[in-house]
Amino acid sequence: HDADLALCCAGTAVIELALAKTPIILGFKHDRLTNWLGQRVWRGFASIVNINANQLIHPEFLLGKCRPEPIAAAAQSLLENTNRRQRIAAQQYEHILKMGVRGPQGQWQSPARVAAARILEDLIEGIPAKGIIEQKASV
Repeated sequence: HDADLALCCAGTAVIELALAKTPIILGFKHDRLTNWLGQRVWRGFASIVNINANQLIHPEFLLGKCRPEPIAAAAQSLLENTNRRQRIAAQQYEHILKMGVRGPQGQWQSPARVAAARILEDLIEGIPAKGIIEQKASV
């Protein structure tokens, strides 16, 4: 990777940065519906890395916490701790790679499709999204 740290919002940039093994600090202000989904469906996370890991891999600053001061403090802390940045980058990368799965005919499914299927599963109270999530890829 070419960067020590990246500040980004939720979306495809998270996937791109995770694949580039660049540690992320995520800031995201969103609407009430997205907040509701975040609390009930996405396990309180906005980042696809953290959602997939079901834990906080990289820092997230959401809604009222998405302010310059706490983000700058987190960035400074990470920039001063090379080991922590490397650990975050490695875990982000690992969890993005785990998102690829094979469909019913053995074809690879995109991370976006897998994420959508997992969200639908949670919305439908655990009923598997038919034909999308068949087996996890081995990393």
